[in-house]
Amino acid sequence: MSIIRRAVSLARWGAVALALQPAVAQAQSERLCWQRTDNHLCEFVMTAPQDVTGILRYPIDNPERTLGALALTGGLILLDRQLTEFHQERVEAAFSDFALPRLPWDRQLRRLGLASEDTWLLTGLAATYAYGRVTGREREQRAALLSGEAIFYSYLTTQVVLKTAFARNRPYGSLRDGPGRRDGCRTDNPFDFFNFSGVRFGPEMCGTAFPSYHFTQNFAVARVLSGLYDDSWVPYGGALALSASNIRGHRHWVSDMVAGSLLGLAIGEVVLRNSDDFRSRSIDVTPTVTRDSMGVYLSTKF
Repeated sequence: MSIIRRAVSLARWGAVALALQPAVAQAQSERLCWQRTDNHLCEFVMTAPQDVTGILRYPIDNPERTLGALALTGGLILLDRQLTEFHQERVEAAFSDFALPRLPWDRQLRRLGLASEDTWLLTGLAATYAYGRVTGREREQRAALLSGEAIFYSYLTTQVVLKTAFARNRPYGSLRDGPGRRDGCRTDNPFDFFNFSGVRFGPEMCGTAFPSYHFTQNFAVARVLSGLYDDSWVPYGGALALSASNIRGHRHWVSDMVAGSLLGLAIGEVVLRNSDDFRSRSIDVTPTVTRDSMGVYLSTKF
């Protein structure tokens, strides 16, 4: 009978071990990521579901911020005709001669649909990552790669989803001198939404005003860098410089730019928080074998 009881016990604990196998595999995969801190691709794969969920749930998890952002954006849309005209005549006029110099590889990247400001951003992040690899500085490597994640989610959220959903037409380059009517893909009507024409994956003028992708991208990266570098304000200065370069080329309503900036801050916050949570988490997987039983012990720390 003793042999039978032991066989039954082993079978029972064997079933438990099989049931825990997915959890063990997940824990072992995450431990591999934590043990190899240079394996950032592994971290990106592990945190991607949390990132997507966090972006989708952001309005639910942050209702006060979301309501404030919606109220601000809605108010700006109501005043967009006057605000954008002021922006064109005062702000754009003040920065009309400001443009970052062209980098040697700017022309090649522009063929892919990237603006000169995108070239500066990507070049800076690539240089930051290379510096981190050469010097072994983990923070610089994380800064570059988490910023890349923020750019990726900014593109999906803004360019692919929201621009397609709202399909807002862009304003004339000079609202004061505009013909006072809708003219193709440009308009003087700030309520000219829902001009659906499919997903625009590249830089198109028709129905792609709201929200601004470049403001989303720039401020998402700024939020990530600021969080990694002790809440520094320097990255936000960089975001403003990128946004001010070739400012007349943006062709946006004021509300487009503000909404993009707020959205970018939210995306950067989600990416940074999930990365920090992932790295602070620890799971130990310990097999346990006694005289009468066997199993797996999982312990986690958050």
